Amino acid sequence: MKRRQATPEQIAKAKERRAKTRALAKTIAGMSKEDQASLVHDWPTTIEGHRVSLKNAMLIALQGGATVTGGIDQWRKAGRKIKKGGKSVQIFVPLGLRKRNQEPEGEPDGESPTGYGIANVFDISQTEDINAAIQQDADETGLPTYSETQISETRELVAA
Repeated sequence: MKRRQATPEQIAKAKERRAKTRALAKTIAGMSKEDQASLVHDWPTTIEGHRVSLKNAMLIALQGGATVTGGIDQWRKAGRKIKKGGKSVQIFVPLGLRKRNQEPEGEPDGESPTGYGIANVFDISQTEDINAAIQQDADETGLPTYSETQISETRELVAA
């Protein structure tokens, strides 16, 4: 599948988001350890149940806060979708891993990030159950909805 080219407006908005996130990171770097610790009251977690890093927790707090975060695909896999008009927060994510050699101090071999990029994540309050959203759309439009059983039976018939 060929990737669609971003419009100049989309490129400008992406640059603006990156600049804003980097400015927030610089603000965090200039804070004392006590200020950083007081910034994070309730530590956000990912949809998989992992705590986010301290830097990402502070980024999230400076952008309005969140409790449980995940990207669009993560929420979709969990049976949820982003509400129309939902606002994301930006965090840093590792871009990839590279092997690192044995350190002189005896640190074991392992992997370290090659760099970091910026990702958009949404709080659980910005999501809704997919099935409930489908039912609501059907109620508003008067169109019928189909159960998962009906959908899987139809897929089986088509595949046969």
